[in-house]
Amino acid sequence: MVETATDPFTARRTRREIACTAQSSVAALMVESGELTLAQEDRSWKVSAGQAVLWSTDVPVRVQIAQPTRTRQLAAPRAAFDDVGCRLVAGPPHIARLPALHLLRSFLDSLAALPAFCGRDMEVAARNAVLELMWGALRPDLPLDPQALRISRRAAVERFVDARLDDPQLSVDDVATAHGLSTRSLARLFHESGDTFSGVLRAKRLARVREDLITGVLPLDALARRWGFVDASHLTRRFRSAYGMPPHEYRMRARTAG
Repeated sequence: MVETATDPFTARRTRREIACTAQSSVAALMVESGELTLAQEDRSWKVSAGQAVLWSTDVPVRVQIAQPTRTRQLAAPRAAFDDVGCRLVAGPPHIARLPALHLLRSFLDSLAALPAFCGRDMEVAARNAVLELMWGALRPDLPLDPQALRISRRAAVERFVDARLDDPQLSVDDVATAHGLSTRSLARLFHESGDTFSGVLRAKRLARVREDLITGVLPLDALARRWGFVDASHLTRRFRSAYGMPPHEYRMRARTAG
């Protein structure tokens, strides 16, 4: 979040700046006092005090301020909105509805008064609340879909797990805490599709073992340590159950086929 107090000026974000940006973000530009004009593609919008406009950072934009103006801009990666089920589609900016915007601004003010380090659980909860309030304030025409929310959270959890498959200490508590969920809620997230968290975690690790058997030369005990299995025997039992043959046979058949 960036707050500014400016005299008249004009600013542009061109394709050159866009090309240097690692990821697409969505920004909510809120005018606290004064007014500004924001132009994107072939349209422009005048945004007055108490209003806000939503714009995408992957489209060139021009901002013109003709009088002293105070603004607050809140930006977040587009993927973060997907994680909490608030998917935002590319398109023109939207002028905010004032009551919802007032709620968003009040929440941001309350966050500013909190200590810098307030605990991981509170950080996750605050993050999700900000994203959902941005959605509600700036895209009131697109209500939250509970089913999309569950699907998006499941996808976010799986991305988190995929990035930590080689961590033998990864636990359901760690994953739940990282996403602001209770362990029961996390279990329910997987149960809805007939899965369990432990089953999905094991399947993902076995898939990595399978890849290493085909492309690498590590022995089974090393693969077991690498992907969170107790030992080579434990890995062999799980692999046989999943793929119908022990790891060494799978490796031999894959190399013969190759």
